[in-house]
Amino acid sequence: MKPPRQPSPAETQPLLALCHAGQWPQAEALARRLLASYPQALVLHSVLGSALSQQRRFDAAAQSFR
Repeated sequence: MKPPRQPSPAETQPLLALCHAGQWPQAEALARRLLASYPQALVLHSVLGSALSQQRRFDAAAQSFR
């Protein structure tokens, strides 16, 4: 069984930059776009959960972390 595909550093760098800049809605949107291509990438689920949590959307964040 092959491991799930993961996004490249070139794809995750802009996402992390948005997080570091506190641009949570934009980070959420980019994480969701990347998850469409990499649905099993744990790092993307984690970043999405953090972005949602920072926007005080705790129920949605909890779902992302599961």
